[in-house]
Amino acid sequence: MSPETTWQTVGATWRTDEHRALDVSERLAQRVHRQSRRLRTIVAIEIALTIVMLVLSFTIVARYNAAGTLRVGGMVLLYTAAVWAFALWNRRGVWRPYGETTAGFVHLLRVRAERRIRSARFTQIVIGLAVILVGREVADAWRAGSGSAWERGAWIAFAAYAVGMVTWSIWYERKARREVRELNDFQRQLGAQVGRVAE
Repeated sequence: MSPETTWQTVGATWRTDEHRALDVSERLAQRVHRQSRRLRTIVAIEIALTIVMLVLSFTIVARYNAAGTLRVGGMVLLYTAAVWAFALWNRRGVWRPYGETTAGFVHLLRVRAERRIRSARFTQIVIGLAVILVGREVADAWRAGSGSAWERGAWIAFAAYAVGMVTWSIWYERKARREVRELNDFQRQLGAQVGRVAE
């Protein structure tokens, strides 16, 4: 049975039991709108963190005008541009439901969960690349014994950030995969209910 047929039949079935249909639709709508508010908050936090990171990075570059520091500044710019390009691309079409219907809500919830999985994987790749690129600079500075205690503290903070982001992304991906499974189960249950009613 095609998804369109399934959802049309579910709609017809639910119209015979309006109270239950309203309850399910309302709960899905609340979940979608709660996620939408959270998305807007996350974007505001990401913008603030990006500004702080860029100001901090270029303060360090201006203070220590060395070749290695300039390379790190360039990597920070490249990292920031890549992250924002991905974030804008990955969030296309996830801001509003495709329709104020149960099917529209479920579809949007699934798309958002799938995009969170993609976002977690991207985080793992980008952090891995950043560690490889910046790790070389850190190793060179450490071997040469150059850099103040403050700089070494900054590198340690970056290492803690990298470990934290990878750990978070693994948890985030698992949570999103669980949500996709729940949504798939929900649709299967609806399909089973429709089949029983049709018989």
